[in-house]
Amino acid sequence: TYSITWRSNGGFSYVRIEYSQDGGRTFTPVTSQNIPNNGSYDWQVPAFSSDSTIIVVKTPDNPNVVDTSEIFCVTSGIIRMLSPSMGDTFIIGDTINITWLYQGNISSVNLKFSSDGGNSWNNINTQPVSNSGYYQWVIPNVISNRCMLKVESSSDSKVYAVSDTFSIIPQSIVVLKPDSFSRWIPGGKYYIAWTNTGSIPNVRLEYSIDSGLTYNPIQASYTNQKYYEWTVPA
Repeated sequence: TYSITWRSNGGFSYVRIEYSQDGGRTFTPVTSQNIPNNGSYDWQVPAFSSDSTIIVVKTPDNPNVVDTSEIFCVTSGIIRMLSPSMGDTFIIGDTINITWLYQGNISSVNLKFSSDGGNSWNNINTQPVSNSGYYQWVIPNVISNRCMLKVESSSDSKVYAVSDTFSIIPQSIVVLKPDSFSRWIPGGKYYIAWTNTGSIPNVRLEYSIDSGLTYNPIQASYTNQKYYEWTVPA
């Protein structure tokens, strides 16, 4: 429900209010009754969508006493993105919450992802998802600093919101030990240590004795504890 307001001069007690969905080509009465000229009327907007809506307030008896509103939009709902935010950086494989606020009758939404600043969009969900105001999303294997997300009403594609631009960066591993000062003896036990960015649950460990031309396995799959005690082979 929204208030239609107006000012008037002259001695008339009632007005008639009409609305147009097509920029003023056709009009429909807001109510079948004349309305007391008290400068305000609470209008329960009917179910329609239009970006060319107009309100007309006029006297019932004199067609020359009339005024028309500016063109405005009537929409089935409003969506406003909360996150991601401008400047956010995520790592491939991270799980994040996409969040938004909404008004109106929006029972389900579609979510879309762009890596080129909104020039093209790819669906995140294959079917509409319930409009809970958030969605857990696993960051895809795409590297870009021009990423955006869109949340769109599944019943009205004109009702949507687009996030600020954010970045996706790759996962990475940095070996801490051994380093250039390490001197390890065959048969000795030493800790291999590393750090990583991103969600990497398991790692593969290998070693090379020819400066990286070929590698030999240490562990084919090892839980990423960021260290491993290794017995150097003889």
